[in-house]
Amino acid sequence: MITRQFLQTTPHAPGVYLMIGKRSEVLYVGKAKDLHKRLSSYARVDESSHSKTAVMVRQLTKVDLLITNTEKEALILESSLIKKHRPKYNVILRDDKNYPLIKVTVQEQWPRVFMTRRKTQDGARYFGPYSSSSAMWSTLKFISCPFPAQALQDTGAY
Repeated sequence: MITRQFLQTTPHAPGVYLMIGKRSEVLYVGKAKDLHKRLSSYARVDESSHSKTAVMVRQLTKVDLLITNTEKEALILESSLIKKHRPKYNVILRDDKNYPLIKVTVQEQWPRVFMTRRKTQDGARYFGPYSSSSAMWSTLKFISCPFPAQALQDTGAY
């Protein structure tokens, strides 16, 4: 299905791809920083193999592309499409998990900063989503560092 001719029309751009099966069902939703490079990897799959990817590639009849402006947009779109279509070959996010976010409770006297997977309408500020939980934890650790009281007094933010 993923032929050289198809790859020649695939842009080097961020986006989301939907792999469609014989009954027009969405088999897999994926995102890529570079759609051309990502889809090229599927063209190299040994279809005689019994791996999950090879089995999926044998079932493909079509690949739909959705171009985005940024990789972050692709991440958000991928997440919503997985929740909408519940593809057979997407195991992550199918169980209603969400990408991690950093939440800042700005409405409290002493704001807290912590990880969450759900956005609610509670007046808090949310940062993310993070596709890498280790990157999110690194960011959280960095912004949670205690600042000397003197520095807060100098800025007037205390």
